[in-house]
Amino acid sequence: MKMKRIVLSASTAAVIIFFSAGCSEKNSSYISKTDFYLWTTCTLALPEGTDEEYFNQGFAILEDIENKMSTTIPDSEVSAVNRAAGNSPVPVSEDVFTVIKEGLRISEISQGAFDISVGPLVNLWNIGKPEAAVPDPVQLLETLPLVDYEHVTLDEASREVFLTRQDMALDLGGIAKGFAADKLAGYFQAEGIQQGLIDLGGNISVLGRKSERRPWKVGIQNPEDERGGYLGILSAEDTSIVTSGIYERFFIEDGKQYHHILDTENGYPAENRLASVTLVCPVSLTADALSTALFVLGLEKGLVLAESLDEVDAVFVTKDRKIFITSGIKDDFSVTNDDFTLQENENPGA
Repeated sequence: MKMKRIVLSASTAAVIIFFSAGCSEKNSSYISKTDFYLWTTCTLALPEGTDEEYFNQGFAILEDIENKMSTTIPDSEVSAVNRAAGNSPVPVSEDVFTVIKEGLRISEISQGAFDISVGPLVNLWNIGKPEAAVPDPVQLLETLPLVDYEHVTLDEASREVFLTRQDMALDLGGIAKGFAADKLAGYFQAEGIQQGLIDLGGNISVLGRKSERRPWKVGIQNPEDERGGYLGILSAEDTSIVTSGIYERFFIEDGKQYHHILDTENGYPAENRLASVTLVCPVSLTADALSTALFVLGLEKGLVLAESLDEVDAVFVTKDRKIFITSGIKDDFSVTNDDFTLQENENPGA
């Protein structure tokens, strides 16, 4: 009998932004516009009175990045790299080269917990699509050798990318939004816009402070609440906040939930104590990839890696409603949901 499948996706963002501010504060009012790029809903919020052209140019930047990095657009640069796998290197734009280079760096420091060559596994599972299903175990084992970041080579001089094995495939879904947020932030700041918010499907970048006296207040999603409830609030300015969690994209087969964060060691969705990891870092490109890496690594290893990196902080939420945070944000994060408890990090395995 064919197994019943229910495909689900996140109905809420990973973070909640609080826009309200005292009306007497300068630049405390914002206007926002939303469109769909990079496989998600994208919202730009800029100070009231900002010219429409800045929004238009912002969305044009997102469209350009999608056209270069999407695996579903046949003539994208990433699609060209994937088609040439095992045969020849492919020249790419500076944007694509930058993303792949940073992806390889995060792959290396996380020992493959994040791996931009995860494409064959992503295609096998199809999570987020109607055809999502648990793969045949034999096919899964045959696919695993194709996922190996060490077989992605870069030539800085010619700006070429080469996948050394046939049937390898890059998938930049776990890092492209971060790059896009950085590029948007750079564009707005270069144009003199020093306050604002970029929300790419829950990948958040905040520019400056929300107002002269107040930082942005970012609500961290409760992974058990599909209605956008939050478990804590993070005060933030000039930084990025990116969450990876088991609730974001998943399907259910024979009563078991399978989420989209894949463990490249065994090919299955990562299984550990964690329900979500939120990364806080000035560089959204780094935050995007690291949020996945730390989730796959698990609580103990993830905390160690996060604490070892400069300008990187994280909020770890376990399935039993415990919260662990890195030392750099202890004064900026507060728990607001009594169902969750903030823990000391000396012995996270307890």
